[in-house]
Amino acid sequence: MKVLVTGASGFLGRHLLARLHARPDLEVSGLCRHPERLGDVPVPVHRADLLDGQALAAALEGIDAVVHAAGAVTHLPDGAEAMYETHVRGTERLLQAAQAQGVTRLVHLSSSGTIAVSRRESTLNETAERPLAVIRGWPYYRAKLFAEDAVLASPLSTVVLNPSLLLGPVAPPPFDQNGTARARLLEPLLASELPVAPSGGVSFVDVRDVADAALVALLRGHPGRRYLLAGANWTFADFYARAARIAGVAAPVVRAPKLAGRLLGLLPPKQADRLPADPIELQMASHYWWADASRARAELGWSTREPMETLAEAVAASI
Repeated sequence: MKVLVTGASGFLGRHLLARLHARPDLEVSGLCRHPERLGDVPVPVHRADLLDGQALAAALEGIDAVVHAAGAVTHLPDGAEAMYETHVRGTERLLQAAQAQGVTRLVHLSSSGTIAVSRRESTLNETAERPLAVIRGWPYYRAKLFAEDAVLASPLSTVVLNPSLLLGPVAPPPFDQNGTARARLLEPLLASELPVAPSGGVSFVDVRDVADAALVALLRGHPGRRYLLAGANWTFADFYARAARIAGVAAPVVRAPKLAGRLLGLLPPKQADRLPADPIELQMASHYWWADASRARAELGWSTREPMETLAEAVAASI
């Protein structure tokens, strides 16, 4: 089977290339805007933007299946148009080009934030109510939700994977060249700029486990299905306390009240600039992102590493 991985130079994309390349029954290639970032890797990598139909057609020629991991992230309101173009328009163009080139299978890497996000302390699965009312002010997650809609409406055989926050090491050699695994969520803690833990709950998963799930979904995932992928569901207070022990730094001493996330979003720009994260990210951190991965475990036979192992490697990569 000939498989194309989009977003090949990204954190997840590199792990996908490495995992699929290890299979002798798969012929893997990559697609990204900056192939030079991958260096000398043992798979062909096409330079293409998802909005460039001609370049997409060339990269998809002879391809049987696509693992779609391309994208960008911003949570700022002025990035809404860019998020829509990248995730929604780009995915629509990819689906159209894939159908025209005779691709038969597509695995779409989305986010758990299109399903499992709540103002309440709850763990959600794929049957949860559509969270548009919660995420409508967050450009990245809103665009990811609309991109999923396009994927699931496509005549192609599609599977959607919804991983939570990706943590872990860089990809194995030679896919690690110029790679990074720094976790933005850990940066304020490691810089000693986090005196208060957010009030919500975080879910995270090892990037290597997500690459494993993508391989299984490619081979036998149920068409039209969404699969949440989560390795651990902790409060932010617990997450930062455990990360602090690993890093040997001071943990946040108190937990912010729930109202604080909303109030921080109202700060004027000069005051917001002094926060360890932007106000929208702090708002998001007052929510609960806990995800139930039971469907992936039951239908894909998926399993995860020990969460503390993943967190330790994420801390080591971020120092």
